[in-house]
Amino acid sequence: ALHIEAVLKKIAHYLDAYEEGESFDLPDQAVVPNTTVRSYYPVAKGEETKEKTQITFGKVVASFDEIQKILAINILSDYLTGSNDAPLKKAILEAHLAQDFYTAITDGIKQPFFVVSAVNTEEKRLLEIKKVIRQVIDEILEKGINKTQLEASLNQLEFTTRDVSEPKGLMHNLLVLSSQLYGGDPALYLSYEAPLKALREALSTHYYEDLLQSLFEDNGVATVVMVPDDHLSERMAEEEKEKLAVIKSSWDQETLKQVIAENEALDAWHETPDTPEALATIPKLSLSDLKDQPEELKTNVQTIDGVTVLTHPSPIDG
Repeated sequence: ALHIEAVLKKIAHYLDAYEEGESFDLPDQAVVPNTTVRSYYPVAKGEETKEKTQITFGKVVASFDEIQKILAINILSDYLTGSNDAPLKKAILEAHLAQDFYTAITDGIKQPFFVVSAVNTEEKRLLEIKKVIRQVIDEILEKGINKTQLEASLNQLEFTTRDVSEPKGLMHNLLVLSSQLYGGDPALYLSYEAPLKALREALSTHYYEDLLQSLFEDNGVATVVMVPDDHLSERMAEEEKEKLAVIKSSWDQETLKQVIAENEALDAWHETPDTPEALATIPKLSLSDLKDQPEELKTNVQTIDGVTVLTHPSPIDG
């Protein structure tokens, strides 16, 4: 059972310093001009760096409270790159422009952003990747989205949205934060009936095509090119060593002794075995807690549209 008084006391330790009504509003990021950033990431010394560059295009596409739009982008993302046969991913892979390719929306933040990523590629293919993306999107917009495939993506999203993972209480609390942190309705992400209904009705309209067009408009796009570097780890280690040396040189003997003593105390704490009393607090099972025979699940037999369906009623609420 949750000891609510102890939990509230711990929370109060952090929150009591703030005045009621104090504002912590986060300013929205304005639309940025198209920009390209080249950076590096470390790989092992001597490791092959060919076909290891990562290229990502990203842009802010929504506000946290646009739940229908966020869900729709998830649906379009699955439609475009959810499998190797999805149209955008298939085109990139067949052109041998990357070893993997995906689109995704990052939500749960004030301004969700959409990314298109080419995994394990070469920097020189950047323009060709952009060209293929543009060709595929234009072709989809010209011919129209395959609504049968889009509905399959919607069905999958609806299933995963309704089937909140365990532990459900914790996951629901995290969903509350996706809106409450930014001044929104705490219950916004706890009920999906209205947006899912609207998204299903939108299958017969031009809603998804219009959204797809806006996602791939060439404005406010940040392009990040991550290039592997097998010497970066060495340089970073050397920089860290120099930084620590500067910090250490600023200490007097008393400070140095204190830091050494604190680290020795920490090492001793790590190496000290737990007492029998502490070990006894760890939850555990004995053989007597286990049944000799496996639990038999109840099975209901139904016939739906001439098909025999077996269902197993069981608690799913954690």
